[in-house]
Amino acid sequence: MKLTYQLRGKHIIIILLALLGTLSFNQNFRSIFICYRSIILTVLFSLAGIAALVFFTIDYFSIDTCLDAGGRWIRELKICLYEKPIN
Repeated sequence: MKLTYQLRGKHIIIILLALLGTLSFNQNFRSIFICYRSIILTVLFSLAGIAALVFFTIDYFSIDTCLDAGGRWIRELKICLYEKPIN
């Protein structure tokens, strides 16, 4: 049995806020952040953009993989059905 846990948007935001809160109390972090503010913000926004892109396109790739394999996607159940070919 394979157990998976899928992070939702609010979970990711809570984790990022907790990480930012713990780092902001460190004096060394503040001095580094002030010096390299533009680079750090660019990297953070880039990572957030990539994460959002992945989060919103997972369903598309699931459907595309199903259809490429010859299956039929049932939108209401979010499952892929494969039928045996008739010989």
